[in-house]
Amino acid sequence: MLVPCSCCSVRGPRRWLASRLLQRFERWGDGWYREDKSALFWPVAGRVLEIGPGTGVNFDYYPPGTRVYAVEPNQHFHAGLERRARQMGLRLRLIAGEAERILLPSSKFDHVVGTLVLCSVASPTAVLSEVLRLLRPGGWYHFIEHVAAGSGWMRPAQWVAAWPWRLVFDGCHLNRDSGTTIAHAGFAWQVMAPCRFGPAWLPVQPHIIGRAVKSAVA
Repeated sequence: MLVPCSCCSVRGPRRWLASRLLQRFERWGDGWYREDKSALFWPVAGRVLEIGPGTGVNFDYYPPGTRVYAVEPNQHFHAGLERRARQMGLRLRLIAGEAERILLPSSKFDHVVGTLVLCSVASPTAVLSEVLRLLRPGGWYHFIEHVAAGSGWMRPAQWVAAWPWRLVFDGCHLNRDSGTTIAHAGFAWQVMAPCRFGPAWLPVQPHIIGRAVKSAVA
């Protein structure tokens, strides 16, 4: 089921191009993350919100019957997400809006999942504020993000490639410090680890992977 949103922005050739590129790449690239995702998503069950599911590769990791709310502003992914959810036995509710303002009640979800999304949203801080609002007390946020390189040749390479990369990949920023943003978002605690996925020469290096928990005290 698709829920329209007044803040939705889903049209334009850039999003069509981004959807085609991701459809060709994401399932192949998910092999880089598969082992780590299996561990990261092991406790995910109950009521789940996924931000920016793209082609739906994370649906493979949710138990059949899971109620998944998916915030995906790019309409070119919607039909594929519904098809993938049926294949995996998930109960899907699609929300066609931006993650900075999600029109759902507070404290609704046991888990929020976001993989490779803080790079492309307009305001990571606003998105994480929504994550905290929507999680129930004690709820979990599960994340994988590529982040700015700290040193070495990758750092200037990211700055050089930043503009054309953002243009082609629907606003993806190569040099955001998403780890610091998550650490300062207001979670009760978080654990994250630096890591690398895929070829070392890809400008989306390094990554962080981890979980954060909302305070159990309302």
